[in-house]
Amino acid sequence: MNEKRNYNFNLSLANCYFAHNSLEFPVLLGLHQAMCKQKYRMLFSPNHNRRPGPKGPSAELVHAIVGMKQRNPRWGCPRIAEQITLAFNLAIDKDVVRRILAYHYWPGQSPGRSFLADSPRPHERDPLE
Repeated sequence: MNEKRNYNFNLSLANCYFAHNSLEFPVLLGLHQAMCKQKYRMLFSPNHNRRPGPKGPSAELVHAIVGMKQRNPRWGCPRIAEQITLAFNLAIDKDVVRRILAYHYWPGQSPGRSFLADSPRPHERDPLE
């Protein structure tokens, strides 16, 4: 058992000696900079971590669901899923509708300008009003 420890100790000393003599500071610095550059390239690239498989609902389906919710704001996800199934003969779950609406629909959104854009700002108001 004692021989095994000495062998491991000698091996680790040999590795340290080899690593110290073969990798000088500029080499280590260049390796570090290359690894950092690769890390940030992967973090901020647009095509990172694309999973194989289905990519989600089509844009037409998302547009139809959001348009139906905008025209009928009191309809819930089960009703919208039922109407999509009846209209397009496409079996869709209410949870799919819920996820689409959570991501693509904000209540009260309007395609035009905001009502605040037409109101006068406080410094533009007539002081006599």
